[in-house]
Amino acid sequence: MNSENSKSYLYNETLPIEGMTCASCVGRVEKALKKVEGVENAEVNLRLKTP
Repeated sequence: MNSENSKSYLYNETLPIEGMTCASCVGRVEKALKKVEGVENAEVNLRLKTP
């Protein structure tokens, strides 16, 4: 792929996550999201229960 012709768009997405009850859940969700192609970063907030 020619980098001169490729465009990269970044945006934020907020997703509701159900079933999280502890910090371990947060870590697992973040780890899984970071493995998704195209995801550069994932931050999960247990209090809000959203990434």
